[in-house]
Amino acid sequence: MTSSQRAARHVALAAAFTLFASPALAQAAGGGGDLTGFLQNIVDLMNSGIARLLAVIAVGITGIVWMFGQIDLRRAGTVVIGIIVAFGATTIVNMITGGSGA
Repeated sequence: MTSSQRAARHVALAAAFTLFASPALAQAAGGGGDLTGFLQNIVDLMNSGIARLLAVIAVGITGIVWMFGQIDLRRAGTVVIGIIVAFGATTIVNMITGGSGA
C-alpha cells in the first residue's frame, strides 16, 4: 500500500467518523457543561451502590485468594486499605479542609 493510498484511507475514515458522530455524545456530562459537574458525577459514581457492591466483591475475592495462598497478607491488606481510602475520600478531604461535605 502506497503512502497516497494510506492517506486516502485515513481521510475516508475521518470522514466516516465525522458523519457517524452522534450529537448526544458531544454533550457535557450532567448537562452542567463545566468541569465541576463532570467531577461531581465521578464522586457520585464512587458513592453509588454499584461501586460499594464491587468493593465488597473485591474484598471477598481477595480473601479467597489469600486463603488459597496465592497472595500474601501485605498485598491483601493493601487492597482493603485502598478500598477504605477510596470510599472514605470525601470524609478525609472534609477533615483536612474543614468542609461540610455532601
